[in-house]
Amino acid sequence: MNNQNVTSKRLATIDWVDKINELLPNDRMNCTWSYVLLGENTFYSMSQKQASTEEILEYAKLTKAKIKGTLSDFVGLKEY
Repeated sequence: MNNQNVTSKRLATIDWVDKINELLPNDRMNCTWSYVLLGENTFYSMSQKQASTEEILEYAKLTKAKIKGTLSDFVGLKEY
């Protein structure tokens, strides 16, 4: 999962999602899209702890900072 090729694909997916979110709201089903990577174990573990679907998805949402492992994600800065 830490392979450079996998990291590059994840970053490209974030770029694609960002481009989708630049579309007019009607062209993206009036939603803001995110990239979520959620494993079965994580889903069931959080579900058993009474986490809501929204909490689970927010936890599993990927950002460039999370993919790169930088501090930006933890201080709320958008990393490009």
